[in-house]
Amino acid sequence: MSQNSDVRTLLDRLAAAEQRIGELEAKLHRESREPSEPRHLDGRPKSGDSRQSRRDVFKFAGGAAAGMTALALLKSQPASAADGGSIIIGATNMGEAQTTLEFDGTGGSLSNTSGPLPLLDLDASTSSTALVGSGGNGLQALGDVGNAGVLGLASSGVGVLGVTTDLGGVAGESLSSTFGDTPDYGIDLVSIGNGNLGQFALPAGGLTNGKPNFSSLLAPTGFELVRDDTGGMWSSDSTGAFHPVLSVVPLPAPVRVINTTDGTGGIVGPLAPSTTPHTSSALAGTNGIPANAVGVVGNLAISGVGGALLNGFGVATIFPAGIATPSTANINAGNGCFAISNTVTVAFGTGVDAGKVSIVWNGGGPVQSAHAFLDVIGFLQ
Repeated sequence: MSQNSDVRTLLDRLAAAEQRIGELEAKLHRESREPSEPRHLDGRPKSGDSRQSRRDVFKFAGGAAAGMTALALLKSQPASAADGGSIIIGATNMGEAQTTLEFDGTGGSLSNTSGPLPLLDLDASTSSTALVGSGGNGLQALGDVGNAGVLGLASSGVGVLGVTTDLGGVAGESLSSTFGDTPDYGIDLVSIGNGNLGQFALPAGGLTNGKPNFSSLLAPTGFELVRDDTGGMWSSDSTGAFHPVLSVVPLPAPVRVINTTDGTGGIVGPLAPSTTPHTSSALAGTNGIPANAVGVVGNLAISGVGGALLNGFGVATIFPAGIATPSTANINAGNGCFAISNTVTVAFGTGVDAGKVSIVWNGGGPVQSAHAFLDVIGFLQ
């Protein structure tokens, strides 16, 4: 018999006993209406005050009646379990001792054809089918100052795993919002220990040409950070569209990736004045620039051919391959100088032009042919 059944049986027996006490009380009360002299069993009169004896009887009966009322109130409320007792549903259960729920791997099976089963399953859905419905929170854990509400420890796996097909596998919410010189606010998600944050890449179905092909459902006030299949980071904006989160990674040493004098980078010079762009070979994946880089930072230079001086009319523009030539300039040729350069930041083309850049050498008047050079000091990723 379970502990709850034992408790219920005991309560029923107490109720029956108290009912009998009540019946005896009523009988004593009727007989005491005509008080008689108290006697022993052999008929001899008892000494003492008969009125005091009657008061003692009524005092006892009153106490029994009070006990019945208290027990009735007790039975009308669900009991709460203490240390060592079973948890009572619908009641606040007090516990002052640590409880460990453990599966040793030998007493049964925690898996089926669909995969591993949870050691503890809390179903807060509005449906009778697990994981279906829109009910409340399955688990609420409140931590005191300096203590975690939920603490997940793992020797090699994941301490806390949240799985969802919609929003928020694991959600952390800080309710305070005072941001000032003396802030009083919590942090929604905290990485302690070594501070590492792990993130898996989007599946291929969520990418088109390396870019997230869906819109964030958190817009307009919420934002998402996701990784593509090459490790690149993307952030959503207030419209839900995703944009790359870029950082400049310096190379160990500068490297020349385009030199039209010898064809380095796929462009052979000299470049005659023209509006036709000269497109490089793929620079990403070469010279220490990773294949998933989206652009480079470096120095673009032009020089005269065979010692000739630039005459001040030339205009050099570098831009992502595959787009229309922009009406901008990166270099305006100096008058009477052999070479001139400028710092540039340029993105790579995409699609069939991935990893490539284009250069246009143009200008008005008798512009001479020129050579172009691109020295890279870092890449965008």
